Amino acid sequence: MRKRGEYIRTTRVVLSKKQAQLLFFRARTDLNLSWRALAERFGVSVCTVRSWASARTTTPEYVYDDLIGVNQSTMAVQVLGACWGQRKGGRVMAQRRTVSFPDLHDPRFAELYGALLGDGCIEKHTGSLVITGNARSDVWYMEGYLKLLLTELFSLPVHVYRSKNTLRLKLTHKKIQSYFADTGYFAGKKQVDVPVIPRILFRPQLARLVIRGLFDTDGGVYPHPHSRMMIDITCKIPALRKQLIELLHVLDYSSGTTHTGIQLYGRKAEAFIRDIGSSNPRNIHRYLCYRQDGPVPSAKEMERYLIDNACHFYPGP
Repeated sequence: MRKRGEYIRTTRVVLSKKQAQLLFFRARTDLNLSWRALAERFGVSVCTVRSWASARTTTPEYVYDDLIGVNQSTMAVQVLGACWGQRKGGRVMAQRRTVSFPDLHDPRFAELYGALLGDGCIEKHTGSLVITGNARSDVWYMEGYLKLLLTELFSLPVHVYRSKNTLRLKLTHKKIQSYFADTGYFAGKKQVDVPVIPRILFRPQLARLVIRGLFDTDGGVYPHPHSRMMIDITCKIPALRKQLIELLHVLDYSSGTTHTGIQLYGRKAEAFIRDIGSSNPRNIHRYLCYRQDGPVPSAKEMERYLIDNACHFYPGP
């Protein structure tokens, strides 16, 4: 009998489900064989024979010829070459291997790197790149902007996973982990292996985009009792927070600092939005409300607005 994992390398016959059922039914009836006896006739397992009989897999031509001889009949079938499966698999794998890795000078990469510093990670067990957002208030930014950005940079499909409150973008390739490790971003928890931002991203034109990506994923525009508006960017890891402050200093920004992140108020916050900007409709709308002398919307008001005005944003989901 064929051993587990051993391939049957021979020409194959493609049968429809009806043809396969008829062929094997007649053979079992004429030969008076059980499934086990039929499997022993061809030196395979019962599971393999049942797969042939249900057309879940193609049938070896020698099996087809034997059973047709028993039935003394003919069928219109397609015959495939002996290595058809391997050739097809090779073509599919070649397609999967097509991947591009962005240059560190690319402004799009700088914004993605910031998003990873915010609510992103490289999974240690799969090597996948994952970015997480709110399933309601971040959906247009995540699916309409970040997903497209990832596809453009890596030429790979991006998978979207949703739960009640969370939306996750996932990009998988065996070289993702090593590529980001070379840039100073390591797989696993950021608290354990703190990312080291590449020095090239401290150039002012790229630093703006790194901060924007971080702001859009792990920050926001919020109301403040005195200045009416503040920018808050969450960053609980001291070593990473220190690098973020350095990025802001490159752009001549000073900020308030707490153990959970950094804050900018009033005119500094306005200058931040004008200079660094945002790609997330949630942040853009909150700032516009402030500019129109209105209160900064609450989270629930923000969600309602995004749903009602979805057509004005990115293509989205």
